[in-house]
Amino acid sequence: MPFLYPDVRHGPVVSRLNLARAVARDAELAAIGAFGRGLDPPEREDLVTVLNRMSSALYLMTCKYVGGLYDEGGHPAGPIRSWHPPAP
Repeated sequence: MPFLYPDVRHGPVVSRLNLARAVARDAELAAIGAFGRGLDPPEREDLVTVLNRMSSALYLMTCKYVGGLYDEGGHPAGPIRSWHPPAP
């Protein structure tokens, strides 16, 4: 699967997963800012690594959801084709 760019057509579950991933990324950057020492590894490299892995796991969950591997929700698998915004 190519890199997944979340889209409004993917629905609310993908939106929430993407928001959770963005929060994990923000927390990772905050940890780097708080514990970073320039080019050296941060003091709490374990926290930075865990936050990075969390955002990666959320991305994989999003890919699996869009790929149709979580079928219980009854969503269409994959990106929705021929979607257009509603007319004003």
